[in-house]
Amino acid sequence: TIDVVIEIESELVLFDVKMSIPPEYKQVIAGNDLKAQIILLSIGKPRTVDVTTTYLIKDKRGNVIDESSETFAVEDQVSFVKTFRIPGYLKSDDYLAIVEARYVNSFAVSSELFRVIKQENILQRVAKSNAALMIVFIIIIILIALFIYWAAKKKHDLERFKGKNK
Repeated sequence: TIDVVIEIESELVLFDVKMSIPPEYKQVIAGNDLKAQIILLSIGKPRTVDVTTTYLIKDKRGNVIDESSETFAVEDQVSFVKTFRIPGYLKSDDYLAIVEARYVNSFAVSSELFRVIKQENILQRVAKSNAALMIVFIIIIILIALFIYWAAKKKHDLERFKGKNK
């Protein structure tokens, strides 16, 4: 399948917004943070205005996973790093991070795809990647347990033998 993202902007454009997710955050573990560089750029006459930004995380079907907003005083340009907390319950899949900038009757949108992956513990990785390695690990533990049992029994028998010969 091919994922397509369509961004719609208003006819009256007073602001532009750009979101960029660094390569190291294109894949994020569920429950961790996603970081994105956000740039708000005033296109109109230079003056300080309050711009409301709304941040969304959506799945491929358009369901909103997370939403928050904040307001900035912007004269020319504002650049910052936005941190999104990715819920731990998300399944491994592609998601969309979106920023909307609104001022009066103008709005601009920018978005970028990223992938959520599940973190696996070491035993899950071993079990998935190589079941034979897991079997060898279990056999080694059993052999160590048998050796400890044998050594303890030998020591006990030796002590009993020495006790009878005194």
